[in-house]
Amino acid sequence: MKYKFLLIDDEESFLDLLSEAITDEFDCELEAISNPVEGLEIAQEQKYDLILVDYVMPQMSGKKFVESLRANPGINQKTPIVILSAYLENVEKEVKNIKDVSFFDKMYYLTNLIPYLNMILANKK
Repeated sequence: MKYKFLLIDDEESFLDLLSEAITDEFDCELEAISNPVEGLEIAQEQKYDLILVDYVMPQMSGKKFVESLRANPGINQKTPIVILSAYLENVEKEVKNIKDVSFFDKMYYLTNLIPYLNMILANKK
């Protein structure tokens, strides 16, 4: 099965590294966006199997992105979202009441992210 992922992170180098790690492991179409406002517009127009979004970004926080996407009925309103952050404790407290959102520590993306994404996608079926 070919997946469709949306990845949003304002750090270009991390965006490139993560994009490569994901496309090496999954048969997927990956859209990598550095601007969360643009990412939100795209997420309201195209259906994704999984959305990964950084938490701390200058144009819009990951929390605001998720709240905006979940607040409007649309094609990705219930799509699983993974919030990426190096500050997980703070993030989990701030977005704990939003459905279908999980969290991943950016510091461990190379070793643990792929199995984590596999688990989320398996639970989605």
